[in-house]
Amino acid sequence: MMKTIVLILACATASLASPLDVDPLYSWRVVGGSTASAGQYPFIISLRTIFNSHTCGGSLIANNWVVTAAHCVYNSSPSSYSVVAGINQLNSNSGVQVGVAEIIVHPNYNQNLIINDIALLRLSSSIAESNLIKIIELESENVADPRDCVLIGWGRTSYPGSIPNDLQHLPLKSVPYEQCKNAWINQEGTILESEICTLTQRGQGACHGDSGGPLISQEGGNAKLIGLVSWGSPCAVGMPDVYTRVSAFRDWIAQNIN
Repeated sequence: MMKTIVLILACATASLASPLDVDPLYSWRVVGGSTASAGQYPFIISLRTIFNSHTCGGSLIANNWVVTAAHCVYNSSPSSYSVVAGINQLNSNSGVQVGVAEIIVHPNYNQNLIINDIALLRLSSSIAESNLIKIIELESENVADPRDCVLIGWGRTSYPGSIPNDLQHLPLKSVPYEQCKNAWINQEGTILESEICTLTQRGQGACHGDSGGPLISQEGGNAKLIGLVSWGSPCAVGMPDVYTRVSAFRDWIAQNIN
């Protein structure tokens, strides 16, 4: 079973009343989640194409910087994208939308192996914080797994199924490195220490949608970004989902946004 890259190609225009056809190669969404309340995750952004279609998730880490998965924007022009913040519904007109001025893909990103799957987006203008828009703190060190975490994204609640308009969230457990590595060892997937995995049970996890979107911890009530949706075996089939571990790239992020 080969690694599967996962981008979202969901319509983000006036209505999502009808199910959309989504290419399985370019999508991964939340299975088994529930609808998040308005402003519950004010750091999440919707990455849009020039057609204003939602293509990936991301997180606001500074007023003019977003972090997402490298495979979402690799070999693409900044002018091809914009970012929408402050929304829970893809078809909302109430969010703040700004352009992307620069894309910085990690220099060691490998699109074939899907490693170092992280990119930074410098926005064309700063986004001011509000009740519905906040900057998320980055996890600064590698914390031992397992632990409680939350996957957030716009995506299917079942597969096959239609694409929901509402932001979804799903409580998960992270998986110790060796356990995740052993789970994938016979499936042609290589797990690195710069990645983090989650698995609770079959029927819960990432599916078609939300590449680049956030995996967070909420220990002590303080949200921290710990992972970015990267690759896996869609959809919630009992294999660990794999994310880029943010703490492994903290220095690289700091060097590029300061």
